[in-house]
Amino acid sequence: MIKFKGLHSSKQYMPKKPIKRGYKVWTLADKYGYLWNFDVYTGKSGDKVEKNLGARVVKNLSAPLKNKNYFLYFGNYFTSYTFMSYLKSNGIYACGTVNMTRKHLPQLKDDKSL
Repeated sequence: MIKFKGLHSSKQYMPKKPIKRGYKVWTLADKYGYLWNFDVYTGKSGDKVEKNLGARVVKNLSAPLKNKNYFLYFGNYFTSYTFMSYLKSNGIYACGTVNMTRKHLPQLKDDKSL
């Protein structure tokens, strides 16, 4: 999130974030912080709520990495079983945290049994 307090149609409001108002920018960076690709989020297109926004963003940003055996790491907003399968089929390895309430997850063991 890039802080911005002026008026603009692309400005986002996220009340639970440290920077509450500004431009939301999706980035693809390497482990040294070098920026490879980015996308400025300009809001929803049309009147429909977009499903799988996180997956679409990662697909667009990681398109040049297909079939090159790169590793991606991301948070639970982007992680789903179907998306991880898609990345694997395109030669991109991925690791992400998982929200236990996410749909289509395989049966996982509870913490106590691990």
